[in-house]
Parts: sequence; structure tokens; C-alpha cells
Amino acid sequence: MVSFEGTGWEYDATPDQETVERWMRTTPGGLEGWQANYGTASLMTAEAIMGAPMDEQWLAREHTCITHRRG
Repeated sequence: MVSFEGTGWEYDATPDQETVERWMRTTPGGLEGWQANYGTASLMTAEAIMGAPMDEQWLAREHTCITHRRG
């Protein structure tokens, strides 16, 4: 499992920066996508995990859990 702060994973990467970047390379946006625009890369990754687009219909549904890691 990896966790990181989208705007500064170089400073807040678990377990370490190398592991986080290796994981990013496996996602649809790739490492370059995360470096250029982490918001777009995270949405692309979420769509791939869910197997569904995050479109207006998805946004209109009720969502029961969003977790924010607190530091």
C-alpha cells in the first residue's frame, strides 16, 4: 500500500518516494501524468479502478465514504 500527498509526495510518501513513484508508473496517467497534473492523474486512476467514468451521472449519486488522511 502506498499513500502520499498529491502536491508534495516527495516529502510525504509512504513507505518511501521510490515506492510511490513505482506505483504511479503503473497507473493510467503514469509518473509523468502525476508530475504534470496530479488531479487529472488521480481521476484517471479512480476511473480505472472503478471501471466507470466519473461523469455527471457518477457525481450526482450519493457517495457514502471519502477518507482524508490527517497528518
